[in-house]
Amino acid sequence: MNFRKIFNSKITLCVILLLLGYLGFCLTKAVIEKQQMDVRLASLKKELAIMEQQKADNEKMKDYFASEEFLQKEARRLLSYQKPGEEVVAVIPKKEGTTTQAIQELDNKELGNKIVEKSSNFQKWLQYFFNKR
Repeated sequence: MNFRKIFNSKITLCVILLLLGYLGFCLTKAVIEKQQMDVRLASLKKELAIMEQQKADNEKMKDYFASEEFLQKEARRLLSYQKPGEEVVAVIPKKEGTTTQAIQELDNKELGNKIVEKSSNFQKWLQYFFNKR
């Protein structure tokens, strides 16, 4: 009978309501935290996939840089190495301070001392298409 009095009292009802409110608050908080963790987990999985792709790309680059093909290419490009029977061609860009005489001397050396005529661009096109001078 004392139990009925205790359960029928207003204080017990308030304590039970407070307890249920606290449990509801804790449950809601746990659900929200789980949703945030799920979002964070999905974000980290995407980031992991991107990093794994980058790792695979880096491995391919590492293998390429260690390959004989790359080493030969770089030796040719940077050190002007050549295989037996190959000829290296160097293209010298025209510099602003270079005189006409120096350019003509370079042209004479490169063309086997052939005489280079000074002609206009239009005349060169005519010569190219119609083989006229």
